[in-house]
Amino acid sequence: MRRAGLLAAALCVALAAPLPAIAAEAAPIEVTARPIALDPEKPDRTDFGKLEYVGGLVLSSSDARFGGISGLEISEDGADLVAISDRGTWFTARLESDESHRPVAISDARISPLLAPNGKPVRDGDHDAEGLMRTPSGDMLVSFERRHRIWRYPFAAQGPEAVPVPVDTPAVLARFNFNEGVEALALRPDGGPDGRIVAFSERTETPGGDIIGLIQTRDGFEGLTVAPAGRYHITDAATLADGRLVLLERRFTLIGGVGMRMRLLAPTDLTPGAHIEGEELIDLPARYAIDNMEALASRAMPDGSTLLYVMSDDNFSPLQRTLLLVFRVPATP
Repeated sequence: MRRAGLLAAALCVALAAPLPAIAAEAAPIEVTARPIALDPEKPDRTDFGKLEYVGGLVLSSSDARFGGISGLEISEDGADLVAISDRGTWFTARLESDESHRPVAISDARISPLLAPNGKPVRDGDHDAEGLMRTPSGDMLVSFERRHRIWRYPFAAQGPEAVPVPVDTPAVLARFNFNEGVEALALRPDGGPDGRIVAFSERTETPGGDIIGLIQTRDGFEGLTVAPAGRYHITDAATLADGRLVLLERRFTLIGGVGMRMRLLAPTDLTPGAHIEGEELIDLPARYAIDNMEALASRAMPDGSTLLYVMSDDNFSPLQRTLLLVFRVPATP
């Protein structure tokens, strides 16, 4: 996450008070949820760009460890939520939804530390977790900024107590901008049972100004590039059941405030050496109920549509919010 200039006053407040230490085991916390309309002026509105707004929640907790959500995964039935924070923690919870799949409540919420390969909690300075992806086998891949790396956690077998194994990554990763590393991880459509990945930097650019991405092949990683979208920075990605991929992007300017954008990429875009433009799905300015939107997950539905779950990073600031918004992508015609 690029913090320079992003809600600077809020961040100063957040950094002024250090967080309490995270216990080595999962700790239950109380999280409250209240519904939120995406358009405050038209609370019943559901059409936004090419997406349908299903519903959303504002999540809050008196526990100072809650917040900073930067990566998200949702179970196939939509009932289990797994997220990571950029303070190096897992956040797990049960997500309760109504018959229309509108989220209504959070229960059984827990926080626990991300472990390093030595089995101990990740150290301060090494804990900036940003990207999260579930593989077909149930492992979780987590990317970290500042000291750029990707770790594979056997989450299906061990849950939040999983000890990771480092993923071999190309040398170019070490040259990514300090605070603009691998922000987004997604499953390559033809990734196989081990889950080969597509990774996108937040805003590390080529000399020509394109955003650098990586795609994993049988022989390692190769490059691809994404056309920049003005002041937007990539914050996450999610692969749909039909092989298309959605990029989540975040904007912040002192005059315009925050913005949220999503682009749809075709499976044919996701090849080594590709230059990607994508199709805009949605572009929301600050007047809507958005914040620093950083985390994205997808869930396939029986009718062929897909639900997109988007969460915000509140920077552990009282001036920002943790939001969970749900959108529907129509089925492919």
